[in-house]
This record gives sequence, C-alpha cells and structure tokens, in this order.
Amino acid sequence: MVHNSDGVTVDPVPFLVVSCLGFAVSFAVGPLYVMELGASLPVGLGVASATTAAVAVVAYHRYVWTDTDCCSLVPVPGAVTGTQLQQSV
Repeated sequence: MVHNSDGVTVDPVPFLVVSCLGFAVSFAVGPLYVMELGASLPVGLGVASATTAAVAVVAYHRYVWTDTDCCSLVPVPGAVTGTQLQQSV
C-alpha cells in the first residue's frame, strides 16, 4: 500500500491513472510536435520522457503525498432516493 506524508494509507489508483495518461499523451503528441519544431527524434523522445516524469512527480505530490481524503462521500440533504423515483412513476 501507499502511505502519505502523515503515514495514512491512500488509494494509489488516481496517481496511476494520471501518470499513465500523462505518459500516453506525452509520447503520442510530444515527439511529433518537437520534430515539427525542427528537433530530432531523440530530442523529441527526451522531451516526452521529461514531460512524463514531471507529470508523475506532480501527480504523486497531489494524489499521494498530500492526500487528505478530500473525496469522502458526503450525504446530500434532500437528495432524491431510488424509492422516491419508483413511487413517482
């Protein structure tokens, strides 16, 4: 399991999703964009790698290290329940 700076166990899935999406987008678009600007393929791959690393560091800091359980479920007062919807039909 993954622990935050307070030692509390946190869910690693948001971090992994953001990091994987950052990898996919940066390697799909980054090298082509950098090569269009006149650089070579190795430079484009280097820029994509650096972008992926930066996204992973920011995502780790946001979703793991400083996570304070901001996504806990909060009951909504006056919310419509499934039973109320069935009765209204």
